[in-house]
Parts: sequence; C-alpha cells; structure tokens
Amino acid sequence: MAKERCLKKSFQDSLEDIKKRMKEKRNKNLAEIGKRRSFIVAPCQAITNTSTLLKNYQDNNKMLVLALENEKAKVREAQDTILQLRKECYYLTCQLHALKGKLTSQQTKETAQNQEIHSSGMDPKSDDSSRNLFVKALPQIPLEETELPGQGESFQIEDQIPTIPQDTLGYDFDS
Repeated sequence: MAKERCLKKSFQDSLEDIKKRMKEKRNKNLAEIGKRRSFIVAPCQAITNTSTLLKNYQDNNKMLVLALENEKAKVREAQDTILQLRKECYYLTCQLHALKGKLTSQQTKETAQNQEIHSSGMDPKSDDSSRNLFVKALPQIPLEETELPGQGESFQIEDQIPTIPQDTLGYDFDS
C-alpha cells in the first residue's frame, strides 16, 4: 500500500511533503528554545525600563522591611524568654538557698538531739527502734510552706521590668 501511494504521488508532491516536515521540525525546535530562554534571562535582555526597575526595587524593599520586622519580633521574643528564664533561675536559687538553710538547721537540731541521747546513756547502736522513732519524729516541712521572696508570683513578663541591653545578652549565663 505504501508503495502504491508513493507511485501515485508525483515527485513534486513528495518534495513538498518533505519541506513541510522540515518546517514543522524547525518550528518545534524553535519553540523549545524559546521556552528555555524564558527561564534564563540573558544580560542583554535585562529590564531597561526605569519605571519597571523602580517598581521592582520598591517591591524588593517592601519584602526586606517585612523580613526585618519579622526578625526584630523574633529578637524581642528571645529577649523576653531570656528574661523569664533569668527570673526562674533567681527564684530557684532563692529556693535552693532557703532549703539549704533549713537542712543545716535540721542537722544542727539532729546533732543536738543525738548528743542528748548519748548523754542520757542510751546506746544508739543497740537500739534501732529508737533511731527509727527519732527519724519519724522529725518535722516534715512541705515545700509550699517555705517563705521565699517572690513566692506566688507568676513568671509573666511585666511592664515595669527594664529591657536588657544588647551587650548583656552574650553567652555569659553566670552573671
């Protein structure tokens, strides 16, 4: 069948068909090249219109301002967190100091009571039950009853707290 068609077509018709196919291929290749160039802008094709350049600069500046405001908000949030953590550290240090004081006072009471037991003639090595009674008789002070500065205060940031200067926000957490 294909041979019959070729035989029926004249030489001129076959040349025209070949030309059409070549044009289609060329147009297809040019279209693909045009698509690729739309993604890559050559320096000679850069925007030269001043109003368009100005508009692009303004848009870029707006985006930069928004990014800067976002970063400033993050810095403020970090400073607030640092301040809150410092407050908590101070509170826990005060609580630790108070508990150490209570521990030392309990230890002094314990040594005084041990001296009384030894002076009364009781041998603590022989009587384990008296030692257990002594431990049970110690007053148990719950943590909530301790009198600490700032107890009951929340650690929320208040307006009356001064802002921390930028130079004190370094890595020195011991201060």
